Amino acid sequence: MLQRVGPSVEDRDPAKLANVTKWTSWGVFFNVTTAIVLPIFFSTFFRSFSVAFTDPDAFQSNGPFQSGSFRIGFALQPLSLLAWISSASWMVFTYRATTLARALGRATPRDPALACASWIIPIVQFWWPLESLRALSTKPTTRTLCAWFWAGFFASSFIGIFAAFAAVLIPLWIAIFVGVAASGIAAFIGRKIMIDITTELTELARSQTAN
Repeated sequence: MLQRVGPSVEDRDPAKLANVTKWTSWGVFFNVTTAIVLPIFFSTFFRSFSVAFTDPDAFQSNGPFQSGSFRIGFALQPLSLLAWISSASWMVFTYRATTLARALGRATPRDPALACASWIIPIVQFWWPLESLRALSTKPTTRTLCAWFWAGFFASSFIGIFAAFAAVLIPLWIAIFVGVAASGIAAFIGRKIMIDITTELTELARSQTAN
């Protein structure tokens, strides 16, 4: 059920959301790091084990973990953690935008803390964040864009995973390009959503102040 909360003097300042959006709208692009690292990791990982079939003697003497390619792939793996910056960006933005929207009297499906946490709560993370984002805007174009973003967000995740495994069979640069393209498009749409919602709530805050 939608909850409606009266205006709050402390949280009505749209400048807080604008400041958050300045960096979160760029932070969403860090999901591209996963699309780069995973194909490199999987391709080098399986390439090192392929030695067992092409050069059994070398495999037995050195082991799969001694190859230079495996070490490169393994060393790059921690970079995939940068993708959490993208998730954190969405969580911070959702919290601040929901806080402002509720302070302005707009109905939201859940409180700011729960809307923020919904990005990482198992199971509900598949639809709660979308509901929270769509509730922040009354404009049909922005709400539709949220739906497209959500579809692209999950599609890019599956495409990235597929590209990572496909890197074993196809040229590595192709796998990376496909993953980066899918993730980049989703991030670009996400950035526009953040900016549009921020603009809409800022205008709403100013109109209420003027009245």
